[in-house]
Amino acid sequence: AITTFNTKLVTPIDSANLVGQWTFDEGSGTSVKDYSTTGANGTFGSAVAGLGGPTANSTGTALPTWTTDRYGNANKALAFNNGAKIILPENAKLNPAKITISLWINAAEINGSNRFMGLNSWMGYKFQLQDSNKPFFTGSTVADGIFDRDDAEGILEINKWYNIAVAVGDGHTI
Repeated sequence: AITTFNTKLVTPIDSANLVGQWTFDEGSGTSVKDYSTTGANGTFGSAVAGLGGPTANSTGTALPTWTTDRYGNANKALAFNNGAKIILPENAKLNPAKITISLWINAAEINGSNRFMGLNSWMGYKFQLQDSNKPFFTGSTVADGIFDRDDAEGILEINKWYNIAVAVGDGHTI
């Protein structure tokens, strides 16, 4: 049994291969720390606030808000709604030829096209939920152009935590 258990252990990513790690556990403020060696710290922004930083616009577009994490700890996670996002600095390391994106999400409602990770959307990649509450990935490469992938069976329940991931590279999306 121990041998079988040991084959199932999660091996941490070698820090030399980790290009970004944001835990969203700062608890206050309007920025998030990148714990990788890339140092791509992010600032709160809204869909139209642009690169200027943490201000909501006059149309009601919101900033991320601090909320309870999957363990019940207050202010150790972020809620995104109405175009809220984290703005990261431009960095080529965030757009490698192969990438795996893994994150925890908890959808409070079905809200189509609610992005939770992206880089230049149509010119890089975006990871989001679709109208049916399915994880959905859009990528773009010079060789393949724009491509979309969804999880055919992956309709997520409301108010339930999920760890979801997408791996892209060598012409494949998983």
